[in-house]
Amino acid sequence: MDKQQAQFILQSFRPNGSDIIDADFASALRLAAENPELGEWLARERAEDAAFASALSDVEIPAELRDHIIDVMKKDQPEDVEGNDALDELFVAAVAGIQPPKGLRDELLTAMLVQQERVVPPSGRHVERSKEKKLRKQSSSLVAMAAALLVGAFLAYKLTPLAPSSGELFKSHEVQHHAENLLNASFEYDVKEGDPKRIRAWLTDQQLPTPNTLPAGIQKLSCNGCKEIKLPGAKSASMVCFSEQTGPNLYLIIVSNTNIRDKRLPAISEVSMKDCYHCKVTKCDVARWRDAQNTYILFKKSGSEHKGELISYF
Repeated sequence: MDKQQAQFILQSFRPNGSDIIDADFASALRLAAENPELGEWLARERAEDAAFASALSDVEIPAELRDHIIDVMKKDQPEDVEGNDALDELFVAAVAGIQPPKGLRDELLTAMLVQQERVVPPSGRHVERSKEKKLRKQSSSLVAMAAALLVGAFLAYKLTPLAPSSGELFKSHEVQHHAENLLNASFEYDVKEGDPKRIRAWLTDQQLPTPNTLPAGIQKLSCNGCKEIKLPGAKSASMVCFSEQTGPNLYLIIVSNTNIRDKRLPAISEVSMKDCYHCKVTKCDVARWRDAQNTYILFKKSGSEHKGELISYF
């Protein structure tokens, strides 16, 4: 057994020392005891393995993860981005602290070399089949570990929410979040007007999206005013506020389809209960639809148990 073979075997040495009874591990350990360089490498390897194991043990699984997974599975609409994003955030938090161990690339190269070349002992005879199978198994385990780490890194990259750049499209719920942030801050309507015709005229003059299709129930409500919502990338949306005699105000966002990523939203005549959802981020009930020009997002503050109330406006 040479130094390279010993390193390959010892990198799979389990922390509890149970592998000491295996002949291959025992031979590799004897070589490490005789070779100072190999001994120092093994000490560093064990320290890194311990640190990596400690990092994994510190990753806490959120108590609500199970409920979030079940909620997403129960969604009737595959593009329910609110449920998906909530689950994404949990996975991102779980994998964010996982780092691939140092030297992983070198270990993979060594594993591939050992797997490709049959090890020949001094006597000239081939290694016993059992040892050869063991080396293959160790190689497969290392490759599997590398694949898991790469998948984790991929998830962390793909699932981390990023603010859209000026050339990217927005998800409809991102626009809603911008509007909700505006409502939570101190703001004034650009036009405080109860006449929908005057609001439409102002939006047209400002070259902002104007509502073409409104639910019948919304048309019966009083109008409070409108506001421009400034989006990243020098883009804009319109927000019109409606009020009832009782209950919270309703807000309608109108944004051009050229700025929206959601392409499979229903037409206004097709909106049903499954198109209404409760946003856990903004604590609002939301309904969405689109026509040939614009995407519409209707929302109001409410508890999750009341999300079906929005359908009464259609």
